Amino acid sequence: MSVDDVIEKKLAAMAALESQFYEGGCNGGAHLVPDPKDARAVEARKKQVRTEFEEYFSAPAKKHRAALERYYGAEAAGKVRFAEAFEICEYGRRPTPDEILKLFPFLPGK
Repeated sequence: MSVDDVIEKKLAAMAALESQFYEGGCNGGAHLVPDPKDARAVEARKKQVRTEFEEYFSAPAKKHRAALERYYGAEAAGKVRFAEAFEICEYGRRPTPDEILKLFPFLPGK
């Protein structure tokens, strides 16, 4: 699904959770955090984190372009820059396209 209309909110939320993103979360550490007195280094780190998450949210839009086209149409899907993908459980019965629209009512359908 496209998240273009909320990407700025998502990125702002990540920026607000400094310990999880700016500081690197469970894989982070002091080596990632610049000296707070060095404003340029702090801004560079914030920009690096934002860029990494922009790439994170743009990857599904590229990888799942065909699925986006199914639900948004080719023209609209071609404009989607950021997306999130949901995997239906690989075990058991697969939902039909109509059931997908019921499960995910925010998809526009065609």
